[in-house]
Amino acid sequence: MFKIEYTINGGYAMNFWRLFIMKNVLFFMLFVLFCTQQTFSRQIVKTNSNQQALIEFKKATSTGKQGIIISDLHEVVLKRLPGDLKRAQTLTGSELGRFLSGLAVFGPKYLSHKIFGYPVHPAIEEHALKHISQTSSKEHILQLISPFELDEDMYTFYQNSCKNYPKFACSNIGEESYNWMNTKSTGKLDNLFIEKQISTQTNGYLQKDRTEAFEQLATKIRTKIHHPRIVALMIDDQAKNIAKCQEVLGKHGITVFGYVFKNVQELKKDFEQYDICS
Repeated sequence: MFKIEYTINGGYAMNFWRLFIMKNVLFFMLFVLFCTQQTFSRQIVKTNSNQQALIEFKKATSTGKQGIIISDLHEVVLKRLPGDLKRAQTLTGSELGRFLSGLAVFGPKYLSHKIFGYPVHPAIEEHALKHISQTSSKEHILQLISPFELDEDMYTFYQNSCKNYPKFACSNIGEESYNWMNTKSTGKLDNLFIEKQISTQTNGYLQKDRTEAFEQLATKIRTKIHHPRIVALMIDDQAKNIAKCQEVLGKHGITVFGYVFKNVQELKKDFEQYDICS
């Protein structure tokens, strides 16, 4: 009897300490990543190119060309939430195990994304959520992987003031995260965009540093917009994404003007000044 009781208690204690150690390892990693991210956080410098892009876009649409908006999601329509450590505390033992196993498989990509402030590689969420059907468990993991929520101010501006321009989403966001964000916002993302180019298992988790991502976007634009002359205003917080988009879509006869996003207040002020959306 004593031996059985000892085994049961020993097993319980071992599981307790295993969970304790796993959680503390995760908290330490997130703390280090948070501090490092502050050191290497991206600095976005506004230049006159934003104003020039708005002037050219307005001029093009006033001559009968069909204007569209291509918008990033992270840091533009979706705002980052603080508190990674607090969210990590909500994970159960099995959820934590799935998350850490994702780090083991895709660790280097995860670390580089977290340190430099980019969205986590969608392959991690696919791996971490595999075989998890319970909604609450999915939410706990996604809250840690994709700490964003809809920016209602930006959504309202797009939806009301820019309603005359068809809008396309172009983002590195993973399919699981997108669907979760869309559900949390009661379908507002799907309502805002007529088509989206995101990272999915089907397309091999394409990111915006890949030419193929914008090739697919060009096809989607041509499928949705039946107009011979299309001009696009791309809003993204990374100038390199805009440059890539301009290069690829230009080959498909779509002229792209780029606006490097800083914050919604500045965007609304610039759009009002150049009469882009009213």
